[in-house]
Amino acid sequence: MWWDELFWEDFEKTMRELRKQMAQMRLAVPKLEAIEPFADIVQEDGKLRIDIDLPGVKKEDIEILATEHTIEVRAERKEEKEEKGKTFYKKERSARSFYKAMSLPARIDPTKISAEYKEGVLRITAELKEKKEEEKKVKVKVKS
Repeated sequence: MWWDELFWEDFEKTMRELRKQMAQMRLAVPKLEAIEPFADIVQEDGKLRIDIDLPGVKKEDIEILATEHTIEVRAERKEEKEEKGKTFYKKERSARSFYKAMSLPARIDPTKISAEYKEGVLRITAELKEKKEEEKKVKVKVKS
């Protein structure tokens, strides 16, 4: 029947438009290929110690951002490999990103943080902040 034909033409047109929009969305969204590294968080002697595995990263390629409640670590490992032979020449490059964002179990002082990087492990040490005074409840009289 003629209305079936119209329905399918409209349906195919809508599907083509939908496929086109989905393809554009895939191009607009960057691929997130960052690895989330393993981390250990330990509280001792008034400090918070965080160890994060970042194998193959150079110290200068590590960025640490901190607030009282969070620590965010970004790092990038860049590698270049070159092989030469009698009949071939090959050069490969790779890059790997690491990203770790953590909510901390205790408040820290973001101005009192140190970081050390040894043998593929980043150690962040942060001083704990003094406990906040408990909030006081005050009864307020309402005047007329």
